Amino acid sequence: MADNIPDEKPQKSYGFLLLVLFVVLLIAVGAIWFYVGVIRHGQKIAEEAQESFLNTEGARTGAIDDIVVKEQTIYESDTMTIRATYFGDALDDRVHSGRIDLPCDGLFLAVDNQNEVDIKLLCDSVALNGAASTFAPELELTVPAGGEEEGMVKLFKDSRMDYRMDMKLASVENITLELRAVNADRGDVLEKTGIVNVTTTSKKNTMPKCNYGSRLENFYSGNGISLSTFGVTDPYFRDGGDIGIYVDNNTDKTISLRLEGDVDIEGVDVGGTMEDAIQAGAKGICYIRLDNKVIQNEFSNSPYEREAKADIGIYAVDDGSLLDTAKMDTILHEM
Repeated sequence: MADNIPDEKPQKSYGFLLLVLFVVLLIAVGAIWFYVGVIRHGQKIAEEAQESFLNTEGARTGAIDDIVVKEQTIYESDTMTIRATYFGDALDDRVHSGRIDLPCDGLFLAVDNQNEVDIKLLCDSVALNGAASTFAPELELTVPAGGEEEGMVKLFKDSRMDYRMDMKLASVENITLELRAVNADRGDVLEKTGIVNVTTTSKKNTMPKCNYGSRLENFYSGNGISLSTFGVTDPYFRDGGDIGIYVDNNTDKTISLRLEGDVDIEGVDVGGTMEDAIQAGAKGICYIRLDNKVIQNEFSNSPYEREAKADIGIYAVDDGSLLDTAKMDTILHEM
């Protein structure tokens, strides 16, 4: 009889399998929630913020206009004619003079020199839609007597987006310059252009506004000039460790900002440079360019949340006179 009893098959247990499936499903749901609720939400906020910047003051939706400059005469006298020829890149083979270390975009100028001596053309200030450039104008073009040469005024270093996002410039409708011709040998001033205007093909304009308005920390107001800090760049981001200064020049003079001595960051002297020109009535962003190696070595890869002090000289570009000295005393925050 025992031989006739069929063997009982063991019953399969699905409990463990169901538990594994439940855990996997829970992880998948959690991952989807994290992506949608956290990552994608953050991306959407960033996208909306960027779109808001680009659409300020009725600027068009979408990509930023390219700057296109058609050849035009911007200054003419008995001894000199200056033409804006086109907008291009520093690596273009039309750059005949000057030393440019990094890729950048700029405005090309052709100068016809009818003086009896060689001249050197210098740029005292640059503004886009009335907003001062983010760094000191760079142009040192030597033109022989009776000859013509072409050179470039640097407007955007590395990426034109950096400047436009900082200032919420959705397009550049006009570029204004102040140029000065000096004797190439003796250095004495032969001629000044005053503020000259270069028109572009951009049809829409947005007034410049500082992107860091909520972080502005004013440290100087006087003589119609206001200076505020708005942050510091990462030590490992490009130049690194640079302190941003927002300038509002409500005077009838073009001013130049210069760093007087070193920057004191919590007792550590950090060398730096600052030579930015801001046109009369212009608002703009400039930077104190700090010694990157000192920042990296002294502050363990981060200068953030540290007190910084510096003296900034405010000069009149016309005669080089010192208008005032601004005492910067601020806490550095990441931009």
